Amino acid sequence: MARSWGVKVMTKPKVLRVVQAALLGACAASTGITAEAAENLDLGTVQATSDAARGVGSSSDAEIETAPYQAPSRTPLEVGQPTSLVSQHFIENSVPSSGNYDDAIKFTPSLSNVEPNGPGLQESKIITIRGFQDGQYNIIFDGIPWLGSPTDFHHQSAVYFTQHDIGSVEVDRGPGSASTIGVATFGGTVSLKSRDPEELPTINTYSSFGSFNTAIWGTEVDSGSVKAANGAAIIADFSHETSDGYLTNASSRRANGYMKVVSPLNTNTALTVVGMYNDTFQHIPTGSTAAQIAQYGADHGLSTNARDQGYYATNYGTYNTDFEYIGLVSDLGDGWGIDNKLYTNSFYKVGYQGKDVNGAAAGTQGSSYLCSKSLGAAVCGYTPTKSYYLNGVLTTLNNDVPGKVSEQKYRSYGDIFRLSKDVGASQLKTGIWFDRATNNYSSYNVDWSKGGTTYTTSATGSAYSYLMQDWLNTAEPYVEMDWKPIPGLTITPGVKYAVVRRTVDATIDKNTGLPANEGHTWMSVLPAIQANYVLQPGWTTYAQVAKGFEAPPLDALYTNGKAASVDSTKTWNFQVGTAWQTDRLALSGDVYYIDFTNYFFETTDATTKNTVFTEAGGAIYQGVEVEGTYYLGHSVSAYANGSLNSAKYTRTGTYVAQAPKETAALGLIYNDKRGFYGSLIGKFVGPQFGQNATTTDLADQYAIGSYMYADLAVGYTLKAEQGVPAFLREIGLSLKVTNLFDNHSIVGLAGTTSDSSANTVPLWWTNPGRGFFGSVSVKF
Repeated sequence: MARSWGVKVMTKPKVLRVVQAALLGACAASTGITAEAAENLDLGTVQATSDAARGVGSSSDAEIETAPYQAPSRTPLEVGQPTSLVSQHFIENSVPSSGNYDDAIKFTPSLSNVEPNGPGLQESKIITIRGFQDGQYNIIFDGIPWLGSPTDFHHQSAVYFTQHDIGSVEVDRGPGSASTIGVATFGGTVSLKSRDPEELPTINTYSSFGSFNTAIWGTEVDSGSVKAANGAAIIADFSHETSDGYLTNASSRRANGYMKVVSPLNTNTALTVVGMYNDTFQHIPTGSTAAQIAQYGADHGLSTNARDQGYYATNYGTYNTDFEYIGLVSDLGDGWGIDNKLYTNSFYKVGYQGKDVNGAAAGTQGSSYLCSKSLGAAVCGYTPTKSYYLNGVLTTLNNDVPGKVSEQKYRSYGDIFRLSKDVGASQLKTGIWFDRATNNYSSYNVDWSKGGTTYTTSATGSAYSYLMQDWLNTAEPYVEMDWKPIPGLTITPGVKYAVVRRTVDATIDKNTGLPANEGHTWMSVLPAIQANYVLQPGWTTYAQVAKGFEAPPLDALYTNGKAASVDSTKTWNFQVGTAWQTDRLALSGDVYYIDFTNYFFETTDATTKNTVFTEAGGAIYQGVEVEGTYYLGHSVSAYANGSLNSAKYTRTGTYVAQAPKETAALGLIYNDKRGFYGSLIGKFVGPQFGQNATTTDLADQYAIGSYMYADLAVGYTLKAEQGVPAFLREIGLSLKVTNLFDNHSIVGLAGTTSDSSANTVPLWWTNPGRGFFGSVSVKF
């Protein structure tokens, strides 16, 4: 008999239902899954990660050889928008231990990921969903919006959550319902779920070694469900990672600590506490010109020559981050329920760089090296116009290496309150999200030839190129209802009111060089409606219409020094789709149409290296997506997805940059009841353009051809009943190979620079070379 992968009715005690809601409720609410669907994700006991969910226990034997279980990603039947759920089972078995959330989701439809230094070994440089850039979609952690930098909402993929911190990842390619909170939900939501405690007391030691001199070791400790504490459970994990990286002289090291406590306070209320701390050091390449790739190879990164602006010892960053929350969920009786999360997170970076890392050499026309005007063009290679002062003293500089030291420190803190009331078979929901982010950032000029001494171009001038502080306040109250007029149909109408205020106090503004002390508020009413209908058990269809909104990035706001003249980005999203799931087949498809107004895009100025935002008017995003896994038998499944994507400006008809025209994935998965696992998945990313011109024609620039890569994973888990020593519970062995066919295609634009003749030339990212990563884990 085929298994239904939809609704499952719970019969557990009330305390277990409350704990389950604590673990899943906020994530479900933020991604548009109904409360009923959240309850249907039966945990069975206090632990949220059962052996069945992880794919290692005997209780999962009946499910292992099914399409939904083996699928690299699949669409849950309860959703109201296109969604791809990547399970913890897939992350553990197919993603290298060094990987981050971007590695987990890179095979999902309409997604492209540029990670030039190897899996998780540096920030992902470009992550797009349907052509939406980082900053145009939402990222949440356990239902909490993770803003990234408050200035532009960009995220840092390699300095927060490690692979061992993450339980599952869900990619929602839509704005969600009114209860979906965040600063840029119109482009979708990447929902990270924290790893949950194991059911039994466990000590798990793990290590991984592989290409690029990568080494990881760590320990996870689980308390199991403690009956004396009313079923409370704790997980704590610490890991340390070092790597030279694929790119030359691009080494990194990383330490990460994570803890989660889930504690029922009584039969109606449960408390969840989560904390993560991360400490990272990275050498930071900034891309390579075509000439550098031709001369030094695709792995060109940084230099060992102290006279180069790309010298590795003067191009690095230190990062300290944390993310914490306290969550409380309670069944108040009579159909009432509350869910509250109080949270904070922070990012602190100090970066050291050459002024123009891959720019023209000293003594050439396009050089940016520091050369005093008293020396003239014969020495400098260009006509110098400046004098230089080191510590206030006029000093003659002869092609000294210019650099900068930048610092950013921000902290976000806020609260999410949700209230629900069951009304017959339906449910009324309301709530509010509030967040305040404070951000201090600065950059000052240094002379690396003089040991990093600061310099100015006048006796009384400032070495700072910018010195700023800004605040971002966000509030989003909402109300919606899961209305069930007939069996199998759920209609969710709702409305959200978004209020965003930016305030800046700059001694030296980044774009104008002048003081700035201004603020502006943007407000928008955001209606949404979605519906999900069960056509038959295991087959649903859905539709969604929603309005989206995003406040302008800070740099766009103050490019001309006029805050009030810049309007917010607005969208209308329309999409319909369907999902089918049986033991044999997990299949889904959708079509979408998104109408943009006040579209902003960013480029990097080739001379100043400042980010420049351009308001491009309107844009239309539209496309079709299909995803499926078919169980072939004999423990083998075939996986495939594909998308046709179009993103064009309405005024000019030119393509939006960094928006691939199509994507596809194809692979095989093997997973049997004995503990053997294997996957081979290839990804195709279609052609795109690197950037748009800032001129009125918005011309497409720097064409990037289509490219492919494939990843291989094999592993074996030996469990206690299969003969491991009595004092052990489990031994896991795996080998993961990234970029199996060693494809070195150009995959993204890193920016632009000036060559020796002062011409603007592009900087490129390439696929990292083939990587082998072996791992072993031992559970006690």
